Amino acid sequence: MKDAYVLIAVILLIGVGVTSLVASVQAGDYLGPARGGFGGQQASGGAGWTGNYGSPSFAAGTGMGMMGGRFGVGEGLGTMTVSQSLRLLHQVLPGTVAFPSNDSVVVYSSHPDLLVFTMGHQRAINLTGATPPAYATHDVFVVDGLIDPTLVLEDPSTVNVTTVNLDSSMYHNFVVTRASPPYPYNTMPYEMGFGMVPFLPPAQYSAGQAYTYSYSMQVGPGNYWYLCTYPGHAEMGMYGQLVVR
Repeated sequence: MKDAYVLIAVILLIGVGVTSLVASVQAGDYLGPARGGFGGQQASGGAGWTGNYGSPSFAAGTGMGMMGGRFGVGEGLGTMTVSQSLRLLHQVLPGTVAFPSNDSVVVYSSHPDLLVFTMGHQRAINLTGATPPAYATHDVFVVDGLIDPTLVLEDPSTVNVTTVNLDSSMYHNFVVTRASPPYPYNTMPYEMGFGMVPFLPPAQYSAGQAYTYSYSMQVGPGNYWYLCTYPGHAEMGMYGQLVVR
């Protein structure tokens, strides 16, 4: 009989906890505002991280994709048409200036919107006509029409990042870290302190659809690096420098 009372008490406590969690979610305590940046369609949800300006801090505007795991179409992932992605790929974002001569992008805003494309290096060359850095031998990032450029931001900056995966066969993400290259095969530990960013599925070119992910991050003065944490990608050169000054 005593065990039955204990079991009932546990069930009641669980019910109260679930009710509180649901109320918190509905009140917005756990859900960041959905960001429809650049015309994409994105799901809402996801907890975020906060931190000091000494290190990047993370606030998910569209969730972490945990319902679908690190891979696949899960909560927090969005979509954009391939045709729209290709149009945006060739546009320079407001408040930014691209310098092809030294492969850098300077951002003149403390709250910029950063649009990042991921793809294979040959596709990037074909689409942009730009030359990738010598170290980039496989997959790359494209920002403002440049391949793996050095990004120069104002101090401090709150950056709204939207990543679009235009790779036809590989998963990618965009993570900022203090750790500098060269990188090992496994770079997932470098996400610690920043937040787990999901891998975007490959674009579905037959359906004309690419996957996106948006979030906000705060960065203070210093040197950072952005990279893809899919195993082996940063090791083969999928990274670039980010300088906040």
